[in-house]
Amino acid sequence: MPVTIRKSSPDLQFDVAAPAGWSYAAGDTIIGNLIRHTPIISPEAVITLTLIGRIKTKITESKSNDSRTNYRSEALLVRSEQTIFSGRPLHLPEGSGAPLSWEFSVDIPTEPLQSVRRRYTPSTSFVPLDRDHPAHHTLPGSFVSSRDGMTVSSTGFVEYYLKAQLRYTFKGSSKLVEAIWPFRLGHPIDQTAAPQLSTLKHLSYPQRIQSQRLLPGMHQADLTLKQKTQKLFGSSKVPRLCFRLDIYHPAAIQLNNPQPIPIILEIGPLPDQTSPSVEEQIIVINWVRMTLHQRTSVLAPSNFFSDLAHDDGHPASRSLNLETAFQRLETPLMMSTGEKGEKKVNIGEMFQLVLRSSGFASDSRYLSSVSPIPDFTTYSIRHVNTVEWKVAYSVAGETGTVKATSAMRIIAAS
Repeated sequence: MPVTIRKSSPDLQFDVAAPAGWSYAAGDTIIGNLIRHTPIISPEAVITLTLIGRIKTKITESKSNDSRTNYRSEALLVRSEQTIFSGRPLHLPEGSGAPLSWEFSVDIPTEPLQSVRRRYTPSTSFVPLDRDHPAHHTLPGSFVSSRDGMTVSSTGFVEYYLKAQLRYTFKGSSKLVEAIWPFRLGHPIDQTAAPQLSTLKHLSYPQRIQSQRLLPGMHQADLTLKQKTQKLFGSSKVPRLCFRLDIYHPAAIQLNNPQPIPIILEIGPLPDQTSPSVEEQIIVINWVRMTLHQRTSVLAPSNFFSDLAHDDGHPASRSLNLETAFQRLETPLMMSTGEKGEKKVNIGEMFQLVLRSSGFASDSRYLSSVSPIPDFTTYSIRHVNTVEWKVAYSVAGETGTVKATSAMRIIAAS
């Protein structure tokens, strides 16, 4: 079930007034010309131009006896047709220096066809069909995802393209030539997620460090065998330091937003759980790792029972390489459990972290070339993003890590 590919020949081809790789938005107008270089003599011809947008999914289950069962879902999101040349002779003689050319202008609809939801049942759609939902009023962006598994494989895509057809008569016979021009539609901005841009999620993790090196004057000391044994078995004689390490991050971020992403680390001392002999400690944040986890889910109905859904998921993970920004620091990032020391640091502001369509950047330097896809839900495809956090720290020669995973929506660029 491949996506539609470009089709072009001297018989008929598109010449669109847009740079290569241009992304359109719903409501935009595509302008250009249809070109024919091949000589032609025909008493009558018709040229039609059709804009098509569709969503397709396919799930293949492989059986132990080498048989396969395919489940498919397809629906037209948009379809509009116009005639740009009709009923007149065509003549392009041999050796002509100039090709035949026909101007066209196509408006991309702002909403899907109302008939889309009739292609689905409640069990085969991520979108509620019995009530209003943004997906009923917005066109999803171009998208493709697939997975090849041992027993289950699947693919899902949203595509848009122009198809031109030239029908003409030649020596009494009907002829047909066709050209196809796929184009990219950008993902719409999820207005319902806009308030989440200013909402910070809070992750809190208590930490406990036990070591004789927490005592005054012992930070660099070599522990005796007895001290190492007491530390290994968590003896109550070994002093302990307890604190919280909190992570604050936005519930959503918008691609290409020039404002730094607020990512805040905070140390919260827990004096009631800390040994009285332990004074304030310097906590060095060695690095923070961010891994973007993306998951695409696809649905397809059963071949015999339309209310029975088959599903599959496409997981993908990419490191954003935030830890490399810490390697560039001239002095380590230090925080403190004491009253006067630093307890809260906005590393998003410190490193000027932004997420662009082309990658994750710090101080205008790319840390990662990952191309994030905004969260979206359409009828048979759903794509979501989560971020895995890992914070590595050291205190008094001891090391610790905090690991957490939290949903963080990505919103399309404005």
